[in-house]
Amino acid sequence: MSSQQELSSKARSPLLDSVAGCQHDFPRCKVKNFLEEEQPGPKSSECPMTSLEILNPPTEDKKFDPAPEPDQPGLGQELIDTSCICVEDINHRTIHTDTTIPEFIDPSFKGILSGHSNATNYHDFLEIQQGIANIDPEYQINVDPAFADIDERTGHACVYMLVETPGRPVGIRRDAVILWRWMKRYGWWLLYKQVGMRGMGCAADHVQEEDLDGADAKAAL
Repeated sequence: MSSQQELSSKARSPLLDSVAGCQHDFPRCKVKNFLEEEQPGPKSSECPMTSLEILNPPTEDKKFDPAPEPDQPGLGQELIDTSCICVEDINHRTIHTDTTIPEFIDPSFKGILSGHSNATNYHDFLEIQQGIANIDPEYQINVDPAFADIDERTGHACVYMLVETPGRPVGIRRDAVILWRWMKRYGWWLLYKQVGMRGMGCAADHVQEEDLDGADAKAAL
């Protein structure tokens, strides 16, 4: 009598029937364990394993933690460097035409500057900066540290810049924070918003030294 006939002649257990009628793919080793528990007699030899089971053996206790998001120092530095191009446009008093606007500037670009009206495009943004420079010609933006926060899943990123703005007005050095907001569209990162938050101001170093020199000269007299 063949092995299949011997198995059919014996009473089938409810557990084996439930496994046989299940629509899910059970690992063969688990089915083997069920047979061994329900049917007495010598245990059969170890069942062969597929290459997938060898690389990833089945276990009920195994827990899969979500894979950490990969760090992207290259992309972060690239977004920081590209954002600095806008800072150079401000410092160099650049006025772009429609054909010279950098390709990474989104057409819906908005600029939010504290103390000024919001810019509705990159042209308006640079014109506002030019107006500030006309009043305070020594106005500059010096970037100290810059950081990038990137979320690849949503396609958004933000570059944070801690900046120093000397010359606004003359003799005053002011700290500020600039946010450059990026979004990924059709595989390209585009700059769509700038937010400037002006901080506290203090006298510039050279002004303080001149005042001290003047005070010392008056004291000597």
